[in-house]
Amino acid sequence: MPPHLTAAAKTARYNLRVFLAPYWDEIFTQDTERKLTRAEAEATCAVMRQTYTALGYEIRQLSRTAPRGAPTFLRRSWPLDEGFTLHTRNSAPVP
Repeated sequence: MPPHLTAAAKTARYNLRVFLAPYWDEIFTQDTERKLTRAEAEATCAVMRQTYTALGYEIRQLSRTAPRGAPTFLRRSWPLDEGFTLHTRNSAPVP
């Protein structure tokens, strides 16, 4: 990563914890918006993990479960008293 981007990433942090959606072969698809090949998608996830780790972020990998389970996982991974509000599609906060 270029030094100026590294410096910006370290000085303009929003939070040290990040959520990373892993490459998931079972749901991988290509269309007009998602043009990466399987190999590129998998490599992108690996590079993101390496980059976040090198910058000192705490990575919480999203679980490979049904989407309905995601709000519960996120809520348990980041208590609301730490400055994170999770909203569902209807914009109602998840307790």
